[in-house]
Amino acid sequence: MNVENIAISGATGWLGVELISKLSNDSSFLNSNIFPTASKNGSLEINGNKFAIKKLENLKNIISFDYFFDFAFVTREKLKILSHKEYSEINKYIMNQSVDFIKTNKPRLVVLASSGAVYKSNYYQRNRENYLYGELKQQQESAISKACELAGSKLIIARIFNLSGSGIKKLNTFAIAEFIYKSVKNQDIFIKSNYSVVRQYCDIGQLLDLITKLALENKDYTFDSGGVKIEIRELAREIVGQLNSKSKISALEIDSSLPQDVYLSNSNDYEKLLSKYLKQEPVSIKEQIALTKKGLIKQKLI
Repeated sequence: MNVENIAISGATGWLGVELISKLSNDSSFLNSNIFPTASKNGSLEINGNKFAIKKLENLKNIISFDYFFDFAFVTREKLKILSHKEYSEINKYIMNQSVDFIKTNKPRLVVLASSGAVYKSNYYQRNRENYLYGELKQQQESAISKACELAGSKLIIARIFNLSGSGIKKLNTFAIAEFIYKSVKNQDIFIKSNYSVVRQYCDIGQLLDLITKLALENKDYTFDSGGVKIEIRELAREIVGQLNSKSKISALEIDSSLPQDVYLSNSNDYEKLLSKYLKQEPVSIKEQIALTKKGLIKQKLI
């Protein structure tokens, strides 16, 4: 079996760490060399294996790469501490590093972790921060697509909406994590929106299983993450009930005259791909809650 080289940008983030964990235990990739990259050199230990982390630019012209998983991007919540100019400049620098890497190393296949923000739904038009994030993700998709075309690389784009599951690192960024934390602590849950808030949750483990399976197919794909559609109040009730919590849920009454805050895919491609390549259905919300709780405990967040 030929040894394959895999580069992963954003390797210290949630997606990156979970992907390395997956690849380390996947028989299809056991004969592969994994090269995690991040903004700073360092080290990372996953499943008892130690990995040296390098900057992406340090991998140029060293060896050829078969796969490049491009997961690097400054997430939206950083807009609370960065100016719009700073946020844009940092992410454009990240994009340019990835573009240069693709053009130089010409990987056989690139996987880009994009976002449902590219569609600019009601959710992403509610404030300038959301809109800017969506604009930058559109630019990223365009830049990486052009680089892959020039390099002759296949490209998989996964437009991710809402994730749950193992390895989750933040509480306030994800409602499902925040609700689980408060339910475990028997703290009250407050929902301040007076309009319907609808999300679609996808288990990170299942998503990465699908992405790696598609990568092995060596074909071009662009798809949205799918999963379970649920209103935020229903999600809170489901979590409190499943965890036998004493938490009380306080929510404003929904004003039906206001537009819904909907952040989900209009496509069912995710479900079709799961069925075709993994012979699975999306992970149920009950199981997603259990996996997310387990992940929060593992990360010592609860």
